[in-house]
Amino acid sequence: MSTRWTIETHDTVTSTMDLARKRARAGAADGLVVVAEEQTGGRGRRGNRWESPQGGLWLTVLLRSPDALDPLVTVAGALAAADACSRSTGVDVRIKWPNDLYAGGAKLGGVMAEAASRTVLLGIGINANVSAGRLPSVEYYRTTSLALEAGSPVGLVELRETLLEELEVRLAMVSSGDPGVVEEWRARSLELGRRVVASRGAETFQGVATAIRDDGGLVLDVSGERVVLMPHGDVTLGLLGKAGAEG
Repeated sequence: MSTRWTIETHDTVTSTMDLARKRARAGAADGLVVVAEEQTGGRGRRGNRWESPQGGLWLTVLLRSPDALDPLVTVAGALAAADACSRSTGVDVRIKWPNDLYAGGAKLGGVMAEAASRTVLLGIGINANVSAGRLPSVEYYRTTSLALEAGSPVGLVELRETLLEELEVRLAMVSSGDPGVVEEWRARSLELGRRVVASRGAETFQGVATAIRDDGGLVLDVSGERVVLMPHGDVTLGLLGKAGAEG
């Protein structure tokens, strides 16, 4: 594994993000990775609670590099996680805009970033070997694990090391302005070509997701009108079906 990463492991924490933030305030260097077997207060996008039982891969990466504040850093994390899952198990993992990991039509995990003072905390959570009985029960979508999709458990250390290897490659691409990051994002997209319902503040749209822009904006065709959603702010996205499908 690259010498860039310094791994700090724990059995149970409230949140790897909270602990990494504490380490950052104490002066921890770029490349610290806080890992826990279990989180009792894990959070997802917009502060939503994310169940993080034993069997999952729960970690936060501290980034202090000059390009850490680039909005594509979150995308780099999602691509690294998706590729690590696929490399380790053969499971086809997709990215639901902007930062959720999906497999078999169900949510597998997610990525979130918190930025402050040229520092980014990149949180990644994957239901790796979480049993069916311990998966989060969510009203609006199904959840799954890598073990369920692959039919056998995945090695958590191998998965973590593969993820960090992929992350270093993607961060280098972001730093150099490589357009391949967004191209890979489009190739991994769950919603492109599909009908979606999206909420932005008090507005709701139904249309077809037609493109992901270079700045991360998701382009929708809403009855012939072009609507662009940006990954920051209060935006939610749900899948309805294939473009042109009835219902």
